[in-house]
Amino acid sequence: FLGALPQERAFTRDLDRARELLAEAGYADGFETTLSYPAWTYAGVNWDTNAQKIQADLAEVGIQVNLNPQDVNIAFEDYRSGKSAFGYWFWHPDYIDPGNHLVFLPGRTLGLRVNWTDENADPELLELRDRAEVELDVETRVELFQSIQEWLQQSGPWAPFLQNGIQVAYRTGLQGEVYHPQWILDVTQLSYAD
Repeated sequence: FLGALPQERAFTRDLDRARELLAEAGYADGFETTLSYPAWTYAGVNWDTNAQKIQADLAEVGIQVNLNPQDVNIAFEDYRSGKSAFGYWFWHPDYIDPGNHLVFLPGRTLGLRVNWTDENADPELLELRDRAEVELDVETRVELFQSIQEWLQQSGPWAPFLQNGIQVAYRTGLQGEVYHPQWILDVTQLSYAD
């Protein structure tokens, strides 16, 4: 995606720093929470396994996570209505542009699901969001989206976990099969080999 942060600017695992941050927040002894998620396997990824990994990782810094796997329809209803305080969900882009991810910000669709409104958001982030929504210059857009990502890394309610690959099977004799990051497979390019 345009504006994605390079690998060298990604967070790394730092348990000591995590414990420091918990202590600064008043949770030096950790706390207990419940992780809600759909109990399914999606695109080859078993969500129960990943939820157990999240649970084990957070236990290392004193956060006790109770797992709440749910039928996918129930899980999504709770998530979409804002009843899920701590969840493991997914988001595939609706279109290939970083503007698609602005829905995660305050006052937008997914931000509102976690009660992140313009009224309780940092004005700096609101300014970045508003500028990113209308900016047309490519270089400026890159800077804006990178600034938004850096803000979210430090203070946001989201923690990206995984962008899994997707497997596509097709039969011999088919040509034009090229993976498309939005539609998975662009069927308009498919044909039979002569």
